[in-house]
Amino acid sequence: MILVFGEIFMCHSKISTTWIDLNSQLDRLILDDSLSFIESDIINRVIIGGFEKNTKVCKNEVKLLLNNFSIIDSQSVIEIGGGYGNFCRIFQENIPTKEYTIVDTNNMLRLSRYFLDTKKVKCNFVDTNKIESIFGKKFSLFVSNICLSEIPEEHRVFILDNILPNCGAFFIIDANKFLVGGGEEFSKHLMSILEKYFFVRTIECSNICFQKNHDLYIGTKNDRF
Repeated sequence: MILVFGEIFMCHSKISTTWIDLNSQLDRLILDDSLSFIESDIINRVIIGGFEKNTKVCKNEVKLLLNNFSIIDSQSVIEIGGGYGNFCRIFQENIPTKEYTIVDTNNMLRLSRYFLDTKKVKCNFVDTNKIESIFGKKFSLFVSNICLSEIPEEHRVFILDNILPNCGAFFIIDANKFLVGGGEEFSKHLMSILEKYFFVRTIECSNICFQKNHDLYIGTKNDRF
């Protein structure tokens, strides 16, 4: 099975039209050294922004990670849904990392490649239609930030069941059971997958990520955090 986010949304008519429109707008963004695309309306629709606020959020999240893991193995990090790459930048500025990989749609990877190259941050990029190429690869840390809840359940299972078993720990910020419109269902489903592979803790973090009814989900292979 080959996972292509664009094709996933084509199978879900209510969100298909929205994402096709969003992707076409992302493709039209002009990339220049001033990185002006970051302040565009379309980026502010899909990512907490603008740049100053997003940077504050990312710094808060990295601090949250540091405060909740006694030891962080960051030799090989995989991030699902990296946006334009700002979390990757902040993470690597604060935590020594040998290898960082972002998995996202081609539309977003065009932006994150340009942004991280401009900021001189090393990163590997994997298009979602080639996600199977990393199945079986070992990662020390799995990261995802308000992305998994946007992926249809069957494809979320496909991603997590093929990547999480090969990860040493995870750090996920996403919807909790109090989020109106499916939060409880998503949270229960996510926990059922995470608990197959990890000892899991959840921490309320709406004041950190500036998103109401979102939690931090963290886990390790043992019960020491």
